[in-house]
Order: sequence, then structure tokens, then C-alpha cells
Amino acid sequence: MSQVHYESIGLERLIALSPIIALVRATVDGFRERSFQPPCDIAPYTYTETGFRVVRILRGPATIKAGSALSVTGFDPTALKCHIDFLSRGLARSPVMESYEPEHAVAHDPEAELIIFLARRIFLVRDTAGKLKVKVDMPARTCPGAMESPKTMKRVIRLIKAHPAMSRLEIVIGCSPPLPDGADTQISDRLKSMFPGYNSYSWKMLNISPGSC
Repeated sequence: MSQVHYESIGLERLIALSPIIALVRATVDGFRERSFQPPCDIAPYTYTETGFRVVRILRGPATIKAGSALSVTGFDPTALKCHIDFLSRGLARSPVMESYEPEHAVAHDPEAELIIFLARRIFLVRDTAGKLKVKVDMPARTCPGAMESPKTMKRVIRLIKAHPAMSRLEIVIGCSPPLPDGADTQISDRLKSMFPGYNSYSWKMLNISPGSC
């Protein structure tokens, strides 16, 4: 199987990468399993969604308020790619990912409060007609380990003021069949129209084609 290699980042970078930062508490029965079936004869890729109740919003859109429910997706495009490559081709990849190690131990008590750092995660699928369909559009942990103990609250608030969130959106598009280079020169404009309001956009294609599976 694939072996992920992690590169540790500090709290300052984590905050700069996280447009949503909230003090939360896990909800009862807030753990749900989801799946995505690649268009080929392999097992589905499974991931989870975790439910939280917002205690205090430290940074984020006006739609997220204290007391509101917050669902966080565990969908990971890198994990999806590794899943497809291993089951369809026997390829064991070793991706490198950023990760965060909390400065203070986070309580494992489900009733305990914790600070989570999130970013919008979008996964689209492009069908054979070229239409883009949204499969995932939810907050996700900015990177593995993106949480902190409430003990760091004062420092987090101070760093939020010093490090504004980056106004950028990263999108992954699953293609079936895969696109040749330059096949869709208008895709940037399409994405900006679908998801307005960001200063910069980046996107990459993920081959989920049955012809490659």
C-alpha cells in the first residue's frame, strides 16, 4: 500500500492556510461514512464526515456562527489517487503532505472543546460531455493534525490578526476519460463562475477514467 511522508508545519503557517478557525465540540453521533465510486471495477474509496457544534468562531464566513452545526469532510484527493492507483494498477505511491503537530495535547474526550483549522475542499467530476459536477464542497482539515488545545487560544487569536488567511481556492477535478493537455482552455473561467469571490484559483486533474483502471 501507499506510504505517506509528512512534512511538519508550524502554527503560523497553519493559520495562514486556514480561512476557517473555530473552537468546537464534537456532536453525538456526528461520525458518518461516505464513499466515492471511481468509474471502474474497483472498490469504492471511503471517507468520513465528522459533525461539530461551534462554540466560538475565530475566523470564517458569516454563515458559521456560535451554536451552529459544522460538518467536516475527510475526503482527501491524494488518498483517492493512491486508492485508484493501487487497486487498478498495483502502484504504491509515496506522496508528501504537510502535517501539523499540536503544541498542546488535545483531549480525546468527545465532550472536550478543541480548536480546528479548516479550508474549503472541492472535488468535481467532469463527465464525457464536459459538464462539471460537484461531488464534495465542504470544510476539511487544512492538513492532518490541524487542531489545537484551547490552551493556545490567546496565541491563535494573536496570530490570526498577524496572518490574514490566503484568499485562494484549490480544486481537484476527476476526469473520465482523462483530458489531453490544453483540451479545456476555458476551465479557469468556468471555475471562477462556479465559485466566485477568491483572489486566486488553482486546479488539477485527477484521472479516474475506467480506461486507465
